[in-house]
Amino acid sequence: MLDHVPEAFIEAHGLPRPQWKVIFAQMQKDWPRERKHDFWCAAQREWLERLRAAMAEPYVVVESENHFILTANRGEPKWMLDFAEELNALVGGMLDGALSNQSFGKFAVLVFHGEARYWQYIRYFAKDNRPRESAGICIFSGDTHIAMPGLANFRHVLIHEMVHARLSHLPLPHWVHEGIAQNIDRQLSARSRMLADRFARGQHYIWWKYQGIQLLWSGEIFQDRRTDRRLMGYELAEQIVNEMIKPDRVTFNAFLREAYKGDGGEAASRSYFGVGLGVLAQQVLGPGDWDPKPQEWDATKVEEAYAGKSR
Repeated sequence: MLDHVPEAFIEAHGLPRPQWKVIFAQMQKDWPRERKHDFWCAAQREWLERLRAAMAEPYVVVESENHFILTANRGEPKWMLDFAEELNALVGGMLDGALSNQSFGKFAVLVFHGEARYWQYIRYFAKDNRPRESAGICIFSGDTHIAMPGLANFRHVLIHEMVHARLSHLPLPHWVHEGIAQNIDRQLSARSRMLADRFARGQHYIWWKYQGIQLLWSGEIFQDRRTDRRLMGYELAEQIVNEMIKPDRVTFNAFLREAYKGDGGEAASRSYFGVGLGVLAQQVLGPGDWDPKPQEWDATKVEEAYAGKSR
């Protein structure tokens, strides 16, 4: 389909990389949504076929109503599509009111044959070609899609990353992305509920008091290469989102539509919950100066957080 557009694909790190801006430019603005959807799906099929052919392992590409899955799994991959479709409906219901009705194409899920292929693929999207350790990632660049190194914890990882994918059209603060992904993961994954630890409020109070709560509001904590520090961010983000959802999920989903990464979601919090984020953080951590202070943030780091959300 795109053979007549030589700039549509390049090779980087030994794999074909679609140039989605070039591909998007081939789509006519006056096309009806159905035609745009078909065009984008065709481009996705070409991308995945090129990627499949570029790897020595016997990968296959399978497709359902809303998903493509590329996998080297030797078993019957239909169960993966069935789970993705079921999950897509469940997550969509939980995020009702915050989802876009203007999107087209399908969500692609790439399940690689081991860590080496996974790192080869995701380093293209990482700063300095140095991705941090992860069990899966939702890549926002060009065409939102999910990648993971293998089938280990497939369901658990896909739940978390699909929440990111379904919200990728919104300029959300990173902590909101992670908090709601953790919240939904906990509700839909029995494994996550079994592994849930009791929130160590005292430990978190001391840690955030001395490390600084701005690491959370700005999203910088989630870019840290130290797993233990990122874990503190995941835990606190989940607890704050839990507090926000307690009254009702409808209000929280409305908050999602308005929350902006530039202020950490402060204005939207005041609009929908009647209080700032510092007050909500006090309900989780206890008294303290927890207000967002965007003037102290590194704007470059805030933007860098949006290449991909990883788990």
